[in-house]
Amino acid sequence: MSPQNSNIPPKLITDLSTFPELDLTTLEKILNLTFTKTDNQNKHFDFFFDTKNNVELRIDKNNTRRKILIFEIDPSENISEETVMNDYPTTEPTVHSPNDPTWKSLVLSELWGKISFGFNRDGVLTSLVFDSTKL
Repeated sequence: MSPQNSNIPPKLITDLSTFPELDLTTLEKILNLTFTKTDNQNKHFDFFFDTKNNVELRIDKNNTRRKILIFEIDPSENISEETVMNDYPTTEPTVHSPNDPTWKSLVLSELWGKISFGFNRDGVLTSLVFDSTKL
């Protein structure tokens, strides 16, 4: 699957096609990021953050295949909901609470989990989430 019009790098989606199998070091190498473990831990997940690129990674403490990778997208990239819908076979939009910064999301189902595209009220992409926690 490669986008025609959006600024979402097609290589990102392709490289993460085996997302659950990728360990922390491999993710850092593929994404050219440096994750630091944060103090914001809980009994279920270890939390890592790349502050330079504003990317968060959560890894399940009991099953490292279960992880969540969250990219915050700068709205100035101006990637529209329409563009994402044209480029990726997503589900119908889900509308969130009016107080939620991610006002609407589209989901792309994968065998290993899902990729969620989050949009603000202006219909501009503000987050991209890879989620394999259903494994």
